[in-house]
Amino acid sequence: MPDNASFFQNLKLPSANPHEALETISRNHFRPLFDPKRFEVRSEDYRDKGVDFEIEVIEDTGVKRVYTNFRFLIQLKATDTITSNSDGSISIQIETSNINYLLNHPMPAYYVLYHNPSGKFYYENLRDYTSGLSIKDEHWKGQATHALRFSRVLDELAVEDMHHQTVQKGIMQRQLDEQMALLGESQYPADKIILDRDLNIISDAEIRNLVEKGGFFLINKNRWADILQLHKKASGSMETSGLYNLIIGIASYHSGNMPDALSFLKAARKKDASMQPGLEHFLTYFETASKYAMGIYNEKQYTEKMILCSNSPALACYIALEKAKKEYIEDCNLDNALNTYEGKVRQVILDNECPTGLKFSATLELLQIDGENINIEYIRNISRINGLGLDNSDVLHKAYDFLNWFHKTYQEWLGKIREIMEFCKEDIGNTFLFYLASITRTRMNYHLLAISREIFLLEEHPQLPRLEFKGGDQPFRNLLEETTEAVNYFYGISHVENLMVCLSLQYEIAHYIGDKEIFEKAMREMEELADRYELNVINTAVQKLKSDGPYHETFIRSFDFEGHAQLKKMHNQRNELKLMDTNEAAIEGKMQKGRSSIMLYPIGIFSFPKVQKEIVYEILCISAEARQIFDNMLDSGIQPVANINYNPIITEGYVDTIPRQQTSESWENMYRIRKRFYEEAFYRLY
Repeated sequence: MPDNASFFQNLKLPSANPHEALETISRNHFRPLFDPKRFEVRSEDYRDKGVDFEIEVIEDTGVKRVYTNFRFLIQLKATDTITSNSDGSISIQIETSNINYLLNHPMPAYYVLYHNPSGKFYYENLRDYTSGLSIKDEHWKGQATHALRFSRVLDELAVEDMHHQTVQKGIMQRQLDEQMALLGESQYPADKIILDRDLNIISDAEIRNLVEKGGFFLINKNRWADILQLHKKASGSMETSGLYNLIIGIASYHSGNMPDALSFLKAARKKDASMQPGLEHFLTYFETASKYAMGIYNEKQYTEKMILCSNSPALACYIALEKAKKEYIEDCNLDNALNTYEGKVRQVILDNECPTGLKFSATLELLQIDGENINIEYIRNISRINGLGLDNSDVLHKAYDFLNWFHKTYQEWLGKIREIMEFCKEDIGNTFLFYLASITRTRMNYHLLAISREIFLLEEHPQLPRLEFKGGDQPFRNLLEETTEAVNYFYGISHVENLMVCLSLQYEIAHYIGDKEIFEKAMREMEELADRYELNVINTAVQKLKSDGPYHETFIRSFDFEGHAQLKKMHNQRNELKLMDTNEAAIEGKMQKGRSSIMLYPIGIFSFPKVQKEIVYEILCISAEARQIFDNMLDSGIQPVANINYNPIITEGYVDTIPRQQTSESWENMYRIRKRFYEEAFYRLY
């Protein structure tokens, strides 16, 4: 058999090109990187201009795979000899003509390098590469070649990114072509097409159409932030209608930006002829509300304008509820204010013209009134029970009835709030009303917790149900978590009014438990809102909170805590007296020879050594004249009576046929005497 090498050496044959062999190797290794279920790889073999592969993306729709005609280009390079740079990258020279050629294609393009010694593929996105060239030298196109440093490995993640980039740019190109076609037919010649950095396409015409057709729907869903975000995407030259300006004005009002609201509403007023019939009242309402909030309108002007708006059935309920709430806040007679407000809120709820969303808001207002009534009844009844004491069977019976009523009513109230929250979240998907209900519950629980820490039953009784209020800071921490959720939500939808309510409540709760970090942060955020929007209502709310303090401080100032503290003191002293009686009951021989007895009205009969009668007189503060009477009776073996409701005691006997009303001073005197008798071993007999 002949030597193969020597056989071919003697023949005139075409020489093999090592570069061509490397190119074949790189191509053969390149194709398997792309899953044929997701990509169709096509070689560019005809008159090579600098593109080696055109790859089409295949998209899975969930039903079938489809060809998209979204493609990207590959310029494949290969090397057998180039050594890596110190940082591990590999550099090659790229002709500027090739860069320009690839840039002329609207779809993505990539440079890929096959490093034969390692068997690795590296890649670079043409867009990223040219962006870097422009940053380094804005005149880069004037050079013949440029160095390209490959450092990114072409792996599965890189292939996935190529797929994603191609689809995104393909969709953008498709939308751009469609918008260009529509732009030529638009009645508004100033309209523009907007392309953002994420390749999202939208036109002025599309923005205007979305706002005009869906704006009120989004506002009713409390999504005014979405409307304003859409408006920001429009070009500055976009032509607008009266309806468009009205919707953007209302959205700005709800977000708390009154200057912008007024500006758009004025623009709507100039073009009101293009608006639908019936929207005039809405325009007047929000113009008036914006001017009042900014201090442009005074109270009288505001009221006069709102009367005009009341002619609109859609607005009448809003205005009635707003007016009722304002009158309630300003009414100094709490009982009368609550009753009047409750009646007016019920009228709004029963109005057939009242929108469903407003009925929910009114229902929450009603529940808030009910919550305040529950708290007021708690204060009144617990204070009354403490004042009368549980020794009286009638008071005990009334205490039993009240505590059962309170527990039942409070749980029913929580149940109603819970039902509304579940309905809003799960049945109608209204997050706005959900958090309104949540903050109503949080406020009620904060008030009740704060009250119960100051006002509680001074005596326990086995026949009375216990009110379980957890101690410590944790219940308040739980309430803070609820307010934080609500704050984040109202920040997210840019509802400044409710955001202020939540921040104010957060401040009050954190202030109660002394969490300085949280309540100072809440105050800073409220002050920032006040500075940003410069609204009278916000500034007034912040200043009022600063001057009046949180709820628990205003409550303490309004409640008779001096009298309540006296009740607590008397309760503790009463327990101390009971302990004295218990201890003395176990002592025998309390009336031995050499001891006398005295009736201390109204607490009982006591014995003491005869030789210590002067100490008894001194403790009882018996006057010199009265001591002669007491001496004569004691010497005769007669038990005298000392009415210790009096200080000093100027005569022997009960004195009054009608019992003297006990005051805090007479109680203190009685406690002092009983305690001294106990200390001196002057025992109680009966």
